[in-house]
Amino acid sequence: MARGVRKTQLEKLTEQLENVQASIRQYKEAIVNMEAKEKELLESIEQENFQLTMELMKEKGLTMDDFKAWIESMDVCESESA
Repeated sequence: MARGVRKTQLEKLTEQLENVQASIRQYKEAIVNMEAKEKELLESIEQENFQLTMELMKEKGLTMDDFKAWIESMDVCESESA
């Protein structure tokens, strides 16, 4: 039974290189997708933190100006203690 023509060393190396390059392309695409997912998750976390802050302000009856003044007073207190 005939086995066919054997591949030369150059053909084997070329095939291996093509496989490695294909793998690299796949990993790069996966990284791009994961970075996009990371960005979405960070934005979702930021939005959730904002919503929690707004809910707490509403519970405490604070306006945005009250909250801003409170934050600014914290900065002043920290500056004085340093």
